[in-house]
Amino acid sequence: MKNNYKLHCYQWSGYTSQNKKSSGEVRAISINFAKVTLMQQGIRLSSIRKNRIQLLNKFTRKISSLDIALFFRQLATLISAGVPILQSCETLHQSEEKLPLKSLIHTLKNEIAAGKSFTAGLKKFPHYFNNLSCHLLEAGEQSGTLEIMLNRVANYHEKLLHLKKQIKQALFYPALVSMVAIAITLIMLIFVIPRFEELFQTMQGALPAFTVAIISISKLLRNNAWILLLPITTFFIAFYFYQKNTQTKQFIDHILLKLPGLRTLFQKSILARFTRSLAILFNSGIPITEALTISANTSDNHIYIQAIHSLQNEVASGQQLHTAMLNNPLFPPMTIQMIKVGEESGALDKMLEKIADLYESDIDHMISNLSHLLEPLIMVVLGVLIGGLVIGMYLPIFKLGMVI
Repeated sequence: MKNNYKLHCYQWSGYTSQNKKSSGEVRAISINFAKVTLMQQGIRLSSIRKNRIQLLNKFTRKISSLDIALFFRQLATLISAGVPILQSCETLHQSEEKLPLKSLIHTLKNEIAAGKSFTAGLKKFPHYFNNLSCHLLEAGEQSGTLEIMLNRVANYHEKLLHLKKQIKQALFYPALVSMVAIAITLIMLIFVIPRFEELFQTMQGALPAFTVAIISISKLLRNNAWILLLPITTFFIAFYFYQKNTQTKQFIDHILLKLPGLRTLFQKSILARFTRSLAILFNSGIPITEALTISANTSDNHIYIQAIHSLQNEVASGQQLHTAMLNNPLFPPMTIQMIKVGEESGALDKMLEKIADLYESDIDHMISNLSHLLEPLIMVVLGVLIGGLVIGMYLPIFKLGMVI
């Protein structure tokens, strides 16, 4: 039966059974249970207190991807300068101003001080440190190349951030303008059109069909307010099921890969992330089958995750990567050809990096062209939408003027 006891985090310092000074954190339902737990581990306590910044879960969701990227870059810089990992974490902890990230670094520092590896601390926060980062840094700790791996992870996160920023910029402007257009249209239909309707009631003669249609839509919205809530409710329900239901995620991910105009952008973004992560893992000495498994989730698309897992199974059975890709239309011929050249020349990691660079460059050009195309298109849509409402309301006035 599941208990409802709340665990608290306690900061302690003391001596191990080998009489070595140590400190760390322990979770327990009370301070007495914490003392018993530490006693069973052979710890002689000097002090123990409730950790005031222990409520990490309340803050960690506020830690952004940019914060994580900066953390890895700063840590890589300190390690490169010859500063030990524990001292580097202490330095970052003292200099960090954001409480959520400060709390996270504090926990990592305590894990290292307690004798655990840096990667073991990272694995406690899978929401921020994905499998790729953890595997690379674990390999770096084991091989003594943590400095190199930290730089690779930092570079990876920075490139990924740049890619996501590009996609958001491409979608933000049309989304914002669309929301403003919808808001203005609803305001006119609900508040402005009824005033014109009162005016038209005093006029004799039939109203133009276009004006009648606009007035009918206005009445429909005013008398049935739930219609306005329907798309909002549908969005939140779809978002909920997207988060909870794998089949819903697969359906939406499938739709994204079919959207006219945006399909190529999404596909190249996914392939750029996949090839970039695969290149880093393969270059770090991780076997290709394991690298495929780890890099699958970096695509952030369930259709591609399934396809990459299928690749992993075929490669594990003895096929070359490019041969396995031939059976799946999700991988463009150019990508397959370049991977084939990389496998035959023994420089697969470098070829994968070139593929990622190529796709990222294509995304730059696509977003630039898309922005130039969308601006006049959005102006036309706004003109037709808002202008149509205005013209529809003034048609009876124009008609009356012609009669006079």
